[in-house]
Amino acid sequence: MPPTTAHLRAPGTDGPGLPARAGVLGAASLTLMAGALIAPALPAMSASFGADSETTVRLALTITSLTIAVGAPLAGLVVDRAGARSVLVTALALYAASGTAGLYVTGLPQLLATRAVLGLAVGAVTTAVTALLTTWFTGGRRAAYLGYQQAFASLGGVVLLPLAGILAGAGWRTPFWLYAAAAPSRCSCSGSPGPARSRPGPTTTPPSPPRHRARPCGPRASTSSR
Repeated sequence: MPPTTAHLRAPGTDGPGLPARAGVLGAASLTLMAGALIAPALPAMSASFGADSETTVRLALTITSLTIAVGAPLAGLVVDRAGARSVLVTALALYAASGTAGLYVTGLPQLLATRAVLGLAVGAVTTAVTALLTTWFTGGRRAAYLGYQQAFASLGGVVLLPLAGILAGAGWRTPFWLYAAAAPSRCSCSGSPGPARSRPGPTTTPPSPPRHRARPCGPRASTSSR
């Protein structure tokens, strides 16, 4: 675009740089199948924790979905106060920490607690990604990037779930390494611009146009001029 017209573009049209966009869309790819990544490892988990714990082990899947539904609206309130970028960076760190906790926790209650925290993080990531995309872009580009968000979320499930099945063959804890994929996205999102907040400035009233009095015409005008 010529520099003479660059200042005429609406703010938010171009959006951030490529690393920030890749980080946000990468974060979107970690949301849809976050709870189901450990599904291939459930039989081995049940055997590890004991035969009586099969029903409780299955809660590791459902509790994540439950807390996603709770975390998303709560994250929306936090986004309004703290900003979408701050929420996304924090949620990705929480995602990586709680998701990879299955690598070292030894008790089933502790594992369920970390899975509940993971659901809160997933809900926050989803909400923050949507908020950032709607802030960065307008019009057709906004609709396109919201479509990319859904596409990357589906693509993450297509790629990560089979990979989790392969890793589960090496041990039930191995699929938990996949949650560490949130770390690169967090690094990319850390430098992304947040929503621009408008600051109230002094308001000036534009001057009113001068008013011209209509000159009378006709017989009365000639009479009054005498």
